[in-house]
Amino acid sequence: MKIELCDSSNFEELMDFLHECFKTNDPLHPRFEALYPDIYRKDSELLKGIIIVREGGRMASSAGLFPIPLQAGNKSLVIQGVGGVATHPDFRGKSLMLKVMDEIKLMLGKENPAFSWLGGSRYRYAHWGWEKAGTCVNFNMWSKNTSAVQPNGFRCREIQYGELPWQEVITLRKALSFRGNADLESLRYRYQRPSLRFFISENAEKEKAFLILSHNNSIAEFCGSPKGVSDIITTLMKESRNIHVQVPMSNDSYFKVFKAFAESWEISSCGNLAVCNFREALSLAEENPAVHELKGLSSCGVNLILSDNKNPEQRVFIGVENAKIATDYRRENFPDIKINPVTAASLLFGPQKPSMVLERPDLFWLDCILPIVINIPSLYHV
Repeated sequence: MKIELCDSSNFEELMDFLHECFKTNDPLHPRFEALYPDIYRKDSELLKGIIIVREGGRMASSAGLFPIPLQAGNKSLVIQGVGGVATHPDFRGKSLMLKVMDEIKLMLGKENPAFSWLGGSRYRYAHWGWEKAGTCVNFNMWSKNTSAVQPNGFRCREIQYGELPWQEVITLRKALSFRGNADLESLRYRYQRPSLRFFISENAEKEKAFLILSHNNSIAEFCGSPKGVSDIITTLMKESRNIHVQVPMSNDSYFKVFKAFAESWEISSCGNLAVCNFREALSLAEENPAVHELKGLSSCGVNLILSDNKNPEQRVFIGVENAKIATDYRRENFPDIKINPVTAASLLFGPQKPSMVLERPDLFWLDCILPIVINIPSLYHV
């Protein structure tokens, strides 16, 4: 067995390898360089995050660790996403995925992000601390509900990739409190992912909105005037019976627009999440839009210890002081609660209430602080 990192010299071999692995379950699975052009390019710096295991000189297994830039309220952060986890059919059943994922965990330890994300089956990755978690809202919008939505006077049209007003899009996106936070160069490649359609709307006052629709009638991205977004959806409903969107649990103007069109909605996970730097992840609670002032709560707190970890970053205090959230390193004179990594993901990101996760009704005040609001948009999946 030999372990190496990907670079430009073995790029084509890796692309052929991944296609062989994934087409065994789906003969029509796209090639990875077409599916994720923002990651899989011969000149991409992201290739160095891909681990390759060879057996007898052949590629046998691989996985990649890729940065996912996010904006959560007033905080900009970069988490790490795991993708391209694959073992060639000729080498399956030999525990190579265990080796690859052990290496990925070591890489995560060095990067030390607040948390990490990956897709895939829950029980396949729980061994390394990932858990289905999050409180995203999936709206299923129905064309018949457009009759109850007032038009706003925006002129809507579909545009091609080559017509995209990049600087306007960048400016409009910055107004979103919870979003993927890619820079312009990365965004240019992300918008080349397959089967994306681009729509723009504008009114007489020059207010604009922008929306991206993916192949499965799901909204991949939106920004700009909420009324303009509403008028784009009304236009799309003339050709589509149903449109779907996943948004963070934040009762902003966009949330209200999607709810107006929705026939149904549900709370869902954001994927498999794993806490890496407990203290940094917990600090995101301060960006929860539902938490402003915790009036009526007396000062209280608890120490949360991630397993038996001695690392101060994994031994954290969370509490309420002067009607505000307080996070810190472990504090004396407060009770300790030890939790495993899977429980930590559920505790921080939901969807259950923290007092239910910990089976501690006396910690009801935690329910006013957690879960953390987060969303991993589909264009940032890896």
